[in-house]
Amino acid sequence: MIVRTGAHCPINGLWQPVDSAAEPLFVFEGSIMPTHDGGTAEWILVDAKRRVAEGAIW
Repeated sequence: MIVRTGAHCPINGLWQPVDSAAEPLFVFEGSIMPTHDGGTAEWILVDAKRRVAEGAIW
């Protein structure tokens, strides 16, 4: 699943910018997908979570 910066996150989980070695970020369902390195990005879901992750950033 891939979502662009500015779109609503479709599912809780760890998301990582496509074509980037950046560490994944936890994004909550319904949140706006963040920018990466100051610009837009395409985010790929690397690990879906059904519950709130401990230490989540979003």
